[in-house]
Amino acid sequence: MAGWIYMWTLVVAMAVAALGAQAQPAGKGKLLYEITADDGAVARGAQLTQGKAKTFHLSNEGSGQEPQIVWDETRHSNVIAFKVGPTPADKVKDRSELHIYSGVDFDKTWALGLKVFIPPGVEFTNNWHSLVQCPQANVLNPPFSLSLVAPGKFALVSRSDEDSYKVIEGGDFPKGRWVDLELEFRMGGAGHVKMWLDGKVVADKDAILRYKG
Repeated sequence: MAGWIYMWTLVVAMAVAALGAQAQPAGKGKLLYEITADDGAVARGAQLTQGKAKTFHLSNEGSGQEPQIVWDETRHSNVIAFKVGPTPADKVKDRSELHIYSGVDFDKTWALGLKVFIPPGVEFTNNWHSLVQCPQANVLNPPFSLSLVAPGKFALVSRSDEDSYKVIEGGDFPKGRWVDLELEFRMGGAGHVKMWLDGKVVADKDAILRYKG
């Protein structure tokens, strides 16, 4: 997927309710932290910091450029930009990533909020284009991810082992404008994911969101 993806405000929140209780809507739980690019800076060591607190780690691989803070005229603010291009001949993958130091626990409900802009010229293909992932310790592939797939769709994906790949839900993902994206998810054997685009529920599914064992 050659081109830029822009993100503005990033919010991570944990719902007040525990497992088995009624979960709060995404963004309505206890706010853990919020960062905007206007308050952040890319420091030495590829750390995006807000004040003195380390909140993110930035990384890149293949054709992927290290995420950058750039000015966006449509928002009149700084945004975080991610860019990848064609895979170099000596590489097998391309990454431009922001890793959140969130400490997501299993069997608890969490929420992630993003404002995302994908330029209209960016093509979605079926070649592992991940927008969001939630990993599990000591396994290769994440048990939960939000991917972008052809011809202009999203796919919520779950895995319970290295050989599994299950699309929980899919639908259209807008390009050429800013989109409010909210995810509410519970990692675990009794997992659940709910997703909003611009305030509209586009997915609400139970699924196994962890590896077996």
